[in-house]
Amino acid sequence: TNSITHVKDVSTLNQVNIGSDHRPLRGKLVINTKLEREKKIRKTSKPNQEKLKVNKELFQNKLKNQFEILNRSDIMENIDSYSNKIIDITKLAAIESAGKSPKQPSTQFSNEVKDLMKKRRIWKRNNNISRIEYAELCKTIRSKIKNNFRTNNIELIEKTITDNKSLKKMKKNNNIGKQEIFTLNDKYGNEITNQEDILNRIKEFYECLYDSTIPIRNINSNEDNVPPIEKDEVELAIRDMKKDKAPGPDEIDIDTIKEAGEPMIRELTKLFNLCLQSHKIPALWKDSELILIYKKGDKKDLKNYRPISLLSHVYKILMKIITRRIEKKIEEAQTRDQAGFRKSYSTIDHIHVLNQVKEKCRDYNLPLCAIFVDFEKAFDSVEIDAILSALINQGIETKYVQLIKEIYTNSSTTATLNNMKTKIKIKKGVRQGDTISPKLFTASLEEIFKHIDWENKGIKIQGENLNHLKFADDIVIFSDNWYDAEIMINDLQQESEKVELKINTSKTKRMSNNKVPPSKVEIKGTEIELVSSYVYLGHKISFTDINQAEEINRRIQLAWAAFGKYSDIFRSNLPVSLKRKVYNQCIIPTMSYASETWTLTKKMIGRLRTSQRAMERIMLNITRKDRWRNTVIRNKTKVLDIIQVAKINKWRWAGHVARMQDNRWTRKATDWTPYNGRRPRGRPRTAWEDDIRTFWQSSATWRRSACDRNLWRQRAEA
Repeated sequence: TNSITHVKDVSTLNQVNIGSDHRPLRGKLVINTKLEREKKIRKTSKPNQEKLKVNKELFQNKLKNQFEILNRSDIMENIDSYSNKIIDITKLAAIESAGKSPKQPSTQFSNEVKDLMKKRRIWKRNNNISRIEYAELCKTIRSKIKNNFRTNNIELIEKTITDNKSLKKMKKNNNIGKQEIFTLNDKYGNEITNQEDILNRIKEFYECLYDSTIPIRNINSNEDNVPPIEKDEVELAIRDMKKDKAPGPDEIDIDTIKEAGEPMIRELTKLFNLCLQSHKIPALWKDSELILIYKKGDKKDLKNYRPISLLSHVYKILMKIITRRIEKKIEEAQTRDQAGFRKSYSTIDHIHVLNQVKEKCRDYNLPLCAIFVDFEKAFDSVEIDAILSALINQGIETKYVQLIKEIYTNSSTTATLNNMKTKIKIKKGVRQGDTISPKLFTASLEEIFKHIDWENKGIKIQGENLNHLKFADDIVIFSDNWYDAEIMINDLQQESEKVELKINTSKTKRMSNNKVPPSKVEIKGTEIELVSSYVYLGHKISFTDINQAEEINRRIQLAWAAFGKYSDIFRSNLPVSLKRKVYNQCIIPTMSYASETWTLTKKMIGRLRTSQRAMERIMLNITRKDRWRNTVIRNKTKVLDIIQVAKINKWRWAGHVARMQDNRWTRKATDWTPYNGRRPRGRPRTAWEDDIRTFWQSSATWRRSACDRNLWRQRAEA
């Protein structure tokens, strides 16, 4: 500490012999931790958004007048100066129109607590009060403060739920300060705690990660027929931006830009066209603020953190416009194997294919192998040159490619720790947090697979080979034998290394059913671990689990974990109607994730219902000893029934699959009947479409009926 007020009651210890003429000092170090945490919060002059909405017309008039003066100058010749002036004018006009954002009010103590605290201050100066009485008073105050906090939180939660606002945002705003990294391992595995050393370690780790020796190619300047950016495009991009997002280095948030209206749209249109024509962007847009989000594993290992870039919101508006313009061509270059970041695709597509292939191979005694590939820091490792090459090969106009090249040339990010900053150079990887990043990554990944010949490998499904599925960088490889699977994974490793993507052999796993003879699979001499189950896209896959019992048990555990996060709500005295709203919005989606692909048995239905009843009893503050009937409990809570939700989800998904006309694997795997296999003796195991087929009396009928959306929707309601 550098404050003398933090040190109290300092004295020397003369009786201690330390073998020197020095004497040890003894003292008290008094630090207000709450105050110190508040000091670490970034202090910026943000406009009062509530008043800005009310004074929108005044704000826009100020902008209009200032921008007219700006346009009469020659500042537009310099992109950096022009961009900075737009931001400065907007921030100043917002503060002048609405004032600064008020400080978030702290928790107000009740009058009873204030009186007790006043009494304690008097007692502290009174020598006639015994220590026992004083201690009891302190204990009472602590208890009252705890109850005070709980009451205030419950009132805040009730208001948030009633107003249909975000509970997550409410909890975030209610917390003071932010999470910091207090300890890390250096590159040798030794623990470091000094803040400066931690910041240097972050810089060392990410400069090594983002370092590249591959030069970025020169882009030939072709006269592409690229239309100028229109005001309507800027307006649409601003409207689509989400509110309440952290600003980048320029410290202007999207909420202010949204309120700026027509004057801002007009000025940004000029700026964006200037960037597009000159292939240059403001220097501030090349920088970002690095935020490290802990994922899982050892908190001291930087590999277990996801780097998020806080970028300029003005830059993100431009990238939204460019993404809209190029996404159609990138989409056309994607194969049906890729479901990540694509319209009309979701994780359910690949989960459904996996479960259908597993089910059909089980029913017809066919061998099945799968390798679940994990890339090491995929988004942070892909080469910029590989991205530009992929965009050119996929027919993206040169002007856009040149602009993207300019964005990633000499770009950097700034890491901040305890008010200390350090710049990190970025020579490869896409910025996580940028609108265009997912498209750039999937485009470069598609180029890798174009150079791999797996035409005769994989599993034959209706005359075509299913050899892999991709959801962004989450890849699963299929085969009917380990020999081919080993060739395929090594082919992928060889091509991936050309763009600096490395397969993480410790996290890459393989799995097979009991029809495949055991065998080793290696990548460059490193054996891939054989597992009995694997969590793919949030869904637990097991080739030995007959009816997804492991996944449903996992869903129940995750639902209880989510229920525990909101225990303050469910165990409180809030009205049941508010508890029901939180339960339906937060717990049911967790429990029913990927229920479209479930094959439910009576046993699994019983487990799901038992878990839901236990949660409902907690919501009503009763126990099993109260012996309430299930019907009475449900009439009180009126929450959504998990089994009904799962059945409706499955019914809607089945109709969606039956109506698919784009030859994707979701439909082909569902319709697949392996005629080269043979069913075993005995009663067939329960299949995914059994309950749907039973309703319609045949397999063909439900597929035809699903084409009539209205009829299918009516049956779902029934």
